[in-house]
Amino acid sequence: ETAVLPTKTAAASNTPLAATPDAPLPLLTLDDVAAEWTRHDFAQWGLSLSMPADWESRRMPGGFFFVPPTGGNFQLTVGLQSNAPAELAAMTAMLTEDWTYRTPLDFYTTSITVGDVEGLAVWNTSPAVCADVYLPAHGIVRHISFGAVFCNEARDQFNEVGEKILDTVEVYAPG
Repeated sequence: ETAVLPTKTAAASNTPLAATPDAPLPLLTLDDVAAEWTRHDFAQWGLSLSMPADWESRRMPGGFFFVPPTGGNFQLTVGLQSNAPAELAAMTAMLTEDWTYRTPLDFYTTSITVGDVEGLAVWNTSPAVCADVYLPAHGIVRHISFGAVFCNEARDQFNEVGEKILDTVEVYAPG
């Protein structure tokens, strides 16, 4: 089970995972997405997750992004945060300082547990981003950036689609 607490969102400082859509889609509900979900395995990073089956996965430098069936810009990216230490306290300190310089917004961070991995979520870094989730384990930091469509209206927690994606996330040793 995934415990979701408010956190800060952030994108990789040395990879282009911070890209966000020009015009965010309306907030999603489970009724808005396909009933069938597809598993995506990123063995090189020790990460897998499920997305609605009709969303397309595309490669980008440093990661992958997912495009809704309506087309347009992506709403979820996955990759590594290669410049972050894999120890939670050090990672949190580094990313908090990094986001202080990267956004003029009043961002904030919270702890998040995904599966059995303790991580960090960064919130309110961009109007187009719900939260960036960082998961340190097995010597690396995985980064999942959730577009604004995965937040509630107040933008302080994940909506039911964002929660369902988080519930499917598995972290393991890369291989």
